[in-house]
Amino acid sequence: MPLPVLDKANKVPIATILKWFVERKNGKVVESRKEIQRRFDGLDWSVQKKVILAFLNSGKTDREWVYEQLIWFWDEAFLPKVKEVFEKYHEKGCYWPVTWYFPTNYILEHHDKLAIEHNYYRLCYRLAYDNIEFEPNRKKLSPKEYLAIVELAHKTVQDEEAIDILFNVLHDLCTNRFSKFDGISPQHIVEKGRPLVASDFVYVFSLTKKLSSLGCDKAIGVFHEWEKVLFTTINDSRDFQSLNKANPHNYSEQRRIITKRYIFRLLPDKYKSDSEENPFADDEEIFEKMKKNYPILESLASKIGLEVIDSVNL
Repeated sequence: MPLPVLDKANKVPIATILKWFVERKNGKVVESRKEIQRRFDGLDWSVQKKVILAFLNSGKTDREWVYEQLIWFWDEAFLPKVKEVFEKYHEKGCYWPVTWYFPTNYILEHHDKLAIEHNYYRLCYRLAYDNIEFEPNRKKLSPKEYLAIVELAHKTVQDEEAIDILFNVLHDLCTNRFSKFDGISPQHIVEKGRPLVASDFVYVFSLTKKLSSLGCDKAIGVFHEWEKVLFTTINDSRDFQSLNKANPHNYSEQRRIITKRYIFRLLPDKYKSDSEENPFADDEEIFEKMKKNYPILESLASKIGLEVIDSVNL
């Protein structure tokens, strides 16, 4: 049996490769960059430090690669150089290591600069972790992020605000076809013939649990009472009865659409406007909206008895 072929991938010493990269000679920059990145995780710490500093002194592509490494391989020795490139370039990737590792005084001094959208959650987390008193801007955080910061900062959520958080999420869920709050866990089974309700959506359910842990019992009580009305309204609706009768192959998706439709209808007026379109409206609802917007259609419908025919298959 022949002997295995030895791996010669690392036959060139890393010191030589790093020298090629730093000196940028012999047309080996691209080759050395790839080789350094390939070997990086297995290098000695002393060599990793040299690589990080070399990449920080290099071009934008190399800096962007090394910013990610700084999160996991941080050392105080990097601070002066990271400070220099951060203040010179303000590159997106550099905000994370600065926010995570720079002294608290620097964070506070550069608060406005660090509070840009993609970095705002990390900034709030750092301030809360350092026990700095501040008020998080809810509009710049997702609902989950906001509640996580509130909890970490040992703050409270008033019941009115908790209700706002829940119903604003529901508004997005039932008006945005690409809502980031959509989604039902595959492990969460709701038997056929039973309506879905708001808390069957994973994101909504997780919010109710977090708000309960934050002591918003009154708000959760109000939400659950509203959800009981939602359940009864859907269960008694012609939409849902027709769906159960037809039992189409896409039953689960149609049931979700019906739930979103009725969430919109039952949202408190505070969370929607008269001019707002419901993308999950049924044909009858669309027809009624058209008649309201075009009086001539209302007149025509009355004269000739024009009406929407119920579709058994939705």
